[in-house]
Amino acid sequence: MRFKSLIFILIIFVISNSLYAQKEANIWYFGEKAGLDFSAGNPVALTDGQMDTWEGCSSISSPSGNLLFYTNGITVWNKQHTIMPNGTDLMGNPSSTQSGMIVPFPGTNDKVLIFTVDWAASDPPGGAKGLRYSLVDLTLDGGLGDIVPAEKNIEILAPVCEKVTAVNHSNGIDIWVVVNKFGTNSFYAYLVSTSGVSSNPVISTAGDVLTETNSQGYMKISPDGSWLARANGSGGSIEIFNFDASTGIVSNAIKGTGFGIRKMYGVEFSPDSKKLYVNTWYSSASGGGLYQYDLEDSNILGSRVFISDLPDGALQLAPNSKIYVVKKGLSSLAVINQPNEKAPACNFQLNGINLSGKINHMGLPPFIQSFFNLDLDFSHTNTCFGDSTQFTLITSITPDSVLWDFGDPASGVNNTSKLIDPKHIFSISGTYTVKVKLWSLTAVDSIAYDILISEIPVINLGDDTSFCSGSEYVLNAGPGLTTYLWSTGQTSQSIHVTTAGTYWVEVTNEPTCPASDTIVLGINPTYSIQIDTSICKGESIYIGGDYQNEAGIYYDTLLTILGCDSIFETNLIVNDYLTLNIDTTICQGDSILLEDAYQKEEGIYYDTINNVNTCDSVIVTDLSLTDYLTKNKETIICDGDSVFLEGAYRSDEGIYYDTIINIETCDSLLITQLFVDPLPTVSLGNDTTILEGDVLLLDATFPDAEYLWQDGFTGAIYAASDSGWYWVEVSTHCGLAIDSLYFDYYIDLDCFVTVPNAFTPNGDGKNDTFKPILNCDATVYEFSVFNRWGEMVFTSDNQVEGWDGGSSKTADPPDVYVWQLVYKIQININKFIESAEKGTVTLVR
Repeated sequence: MRFKSLIFILIIFVISNSLYAQKEANIWYFGEKAGLDFSAGNPVALTDGQMDTWEGCSSISSPSGNLLFYTNGITVWNKQHTIMPNGTDLMGNPSSTQSGMIVPFPGTNDKVLIFTVDWAASDPPGGAKGLRYSLVDLTLDGGLGDIVPAEKNIEILAPVCEKVTAVNHSNGIDIWVVVNKFGTNSFYAYLVSTSGVSSNPVISTAGDVLTETNSQGYMKISPDGSWLARANGSGGSIEIFNFDASTGIVSNAIKGTGFGIRKMYGVEFSPDSKKLYVNTWYSSASGGGLYQYDLEDSNILGSRVFISDLPDGALQLAPNSKIYVVKKGLSSLAVINQPNEKAPACNFQLNGINLSGKINHMGLPPFIQSFFNLDLDFSHTNTCFGDSTQFTLITSITPDSVLWDFGDPASGVNNTSKLIDPKHIFSISGTYTVKVKLWSLTAVDSIAYDILISEIPVINLGDDTSFCSGSEYVLNAGPGLTTYLWSTGQTSQSIHVTTAGTYWVEVTNEPTCPASDTIVLGINPTYSIQIDTSICKGESIYIGGDYQNEAGIYYDTLLTILGCDSIFETNLIVNDYLTLNIDTTICQGDSILLEDAYQKEEGIYYDTINNVNTCDSVIVTDLSLTDYLTKNKETIICDGDSVFLEGAYRSDEGIYYDTIINIETCDSLLITQLFVDPLPTVSLGNDTTILEGDVLLLDATFPDAEYLWQDGFTGAIYAASDSGWYWVEVSTHCGLAIDSLYFDYYIDLDCFVTVPNAFTPNGDGKNDTFKPILNCDATVYEFSVFNRWGEMVFTSDNQVEGWDGGSSKTADPPDVYVWQLVYKIQININKFIESAEKGTVTLVR
């Protein structure tokens, strides 16, 4: 029985490619012409085999279960038990533990690969012929099949140990073929795809280094592709690894020892890949030894259980989900009938199958381990109480029959079903253990899940109603539910609403049983009224629940017919009288009625106004007298402009007085301060030159001006450091002035040329060479010397180099020679001195 976590993933592609795959392992040939046929479920002994092998053997059937061929790793027999025409001299070995491994070619039923490995005691030792493959084309030899000559004994890796195993890639199509390289602890995983055998293996390093003493023994991968185990022969140990069927990586070695003098040999996994069985190869009188490891135990090595000391040799999982065990030298095999169960419930049977007189030795044929992975699983939907729960069987084979037990005895006869994908209505909510058992022609398996049938949640938001404007209404869907979804998009248990409308909520409980409810909310109006009220001092008014005579804010609440409060807010003002302050000015000689008389003098006057409906008012008047109004004003004009003041146009600075005569007000005096601003001017000076490296400061300063130079600079003073044109615009509110100049650099150069008129090239260190002497560097320099016949005897463009009168072998004779000098000297940045001079010199020896 297996219990799994609820995983609802159905990999249809992988399953469709695995259907009927177990029938490829239906026919076995091994030992001394022994054989078994699992086509009917329980094995039937075969006696027509022609192979006699001590260990290595392999066989393969068609997807429909018919024999294709078998081999001991050297010779290949077809389905008629005759040797294929090209079926000899393969490079396996009958004494190699897993001499041959047969792998169907992905994507076709017409091609099959035979992988062979040599034995460890070969010469040189260590499986020197290595891992090789040969391609069988089943269309050859009239459909009996034959090895393709060009693809026979193709070397892949050498040397290798006597171990080879295979399992499907996680994609369900490709196949991993895994070997150990001899003398290392390296696993090589080769991928066989529709393109053939990959030349780039996945290499993993894990576990012990394998040498000749522990190279013997089987290596297997679990049917689900998650574990790898190998028996290390005379090394007396078993190693268990993790295997990744997606990447081909082997990792995380754990090593089991403590088997005494027994040699470790056979390994096999249970169909559910949760148990590992290990068998030994007996040593002297020690007998065999069959053990079980629990791969789900937190201490795998500590879970080892001893089962029997009678059988010894290979272990092989069969299509009927049983494991068969070699009994070396006898005409029968032992069997583990229920390998998924913990020992001793695994039901080991020493006399499991009689071989009809044929003898088994050490080996049994290995297969692609995925052939034995039933992948039994099921999924379910509709788990709310009252629903018809749908169950879907998931398996890699087509079952002959199934039996479902829904764990619901209260449902009576409906508690079980023999349908492949049944439906069931559970009697009450709760957790049920649902079991399914599968029978096929060659296998039996079962699985169970705990299924939760949940109550449909009860939810009631209440009757449609209304609430008062300005308040909020709380909608609550109730506690203890898994999910909430309101029409507002909120996901909380309760929400607060402030507007009218239709509101709904959808809820679920565990796992996903839904329920919903809807409510319509309306809004009842409320009122908030604000008023200002004033009373005179000593009076009162009824507000705020009492008679009030103090200023302040008072509140009164009224209940409407719909039950919503309305608020009246009264701002009460208490006045003893009203006071109004007025400032009044009259012209000298005028009068105004104040305090019941016409007043002409400055002062403060009080007048009382008696009102019928309001409090009395007092007007306080501050009376001022003036003979005229005076206003000061500043006016600015530019030089050359004028403004009309004192009856004429004025262009000079000064103070001007103008009287404005008004009809309704006193006369006014306007005092104007007139300023005259000059027009902007600027002078940068004359064009000039400066010494190279100096800076010329150009000053355009003018009061209250803005500046703009040729490069956008806006300061008053510009530091010019490069030769060229410079200009500036100086602007004020009175106008714009512009000036420019050009300046250049000059070089502080006092340059002159001196040319000797004779020299004596006699090697005494004095006057040995002749050259012009320039006290400054020339940018162009060409110096030449000619004899009396006009022939050039020396020339140079190097100012330092001079004429030495010729070499000792071709020395020029004493004579008068003509020289010529052309040079160019820079005196400032843009000016040069050019000169061409001639003269004579006397060579004295």
